[in-house]
Amino acid sequence: MCVASQILDQFKSAPSASSGVDIREVVKVLTGLGHTEANIMQAVNALATDGHLYNTIDDHHYAQSASNDTWM
Repeated sequence: MCVASQILDQFKSAPSASSGVDIREVVKVLTGLGHTEANIMQAVNALATDGHLYNTIDDHHYAQSASNDTWM
């Protein structure tokens, strides 16, 4: 499974919060699965650029766009 799909899976399984998900927590989980922080952040940036994720309260918190729940 590609890192972008795993990131989206983390957002789907996270408790709903208006502040979004702290991406540092996602990085902790996915580095434990063998991904590098650089690859994870590159994928997060790509997901944000493509409209799948967006920043919420600061640069570390993201939420998943409601209409974009799959990675193409």
